[in-house]
Amino acid sequence: MVYDVEDQATTRPTSPAPAARSSVPHLDPLVARYDRPLLFFGLATGVPWVTWMIAGLLSRRPDPPMPLVAALGMTGLLAPIVVALGLAARDRVVWHDLLHRIVNARDVPRLFWLVAMLLLPGALMLGTGVSVLLGYSPDQFHLRGGMSFTSGMLPAWFIVGFAPVVEELAWHGYGTDSLSSRWSVWRTSLFFTRPVVEDGAA
Repeated sequence: MVYDVEDQATTRPTSPAPAARSSVPHLDPLVARYDRPLLFFGLATGVPWVTWMIAGLLSRRPDPPMPLVAALGMTGLLAPIVVALGLAARDRVVWHDLLHRIVNARDVPRLFWLVAMLLLPGALMLGTGVSVLLGYSPDQFHLRGGMSFTSGMLPAWFIVGFAPVVEELAWHGYGTDSLSSRWSVWRTSLFFTRPVVEDGAA
């Protein structure tokens, strides 16, 4: 979605985007409006941790309150997208941009749809094939006939299909641009990979 300078000046309900605090040169004015990265990542990470830890503790009781456990699980699952929509609602331009990304599937090239549909199953099949070549049983290719995990009151297939969608809408919606409004892609990558590298070296 394209916004001209006049549109940005007239639709911004709050103060101008704080581009001066950003280390990103030539920052896109629309990206600069995603200006609450700390609040987003704090809530989108903290709320699921708290609710899921409580749900895990409750589920270990001899007679767990499963409706409450399921409600806590869904609260944690939906927290990132609720936070993203709440922050986007502060600015009409950001709100329309975020909704445009969600509903306008025609903007996605067909090749990307094909890659999204085939990449994961293809990677799983390739990995299983390598495992067979290394001497493991070909039975790995057999269908299990059911899910290998349970999710309380919620159907396992619902969790598998629904959870990634709402998670990615939040992280790749508000989350990615809010980081881009402060850091370059290079700096963001180094920030998130440094703990992994240090753990591996240790």
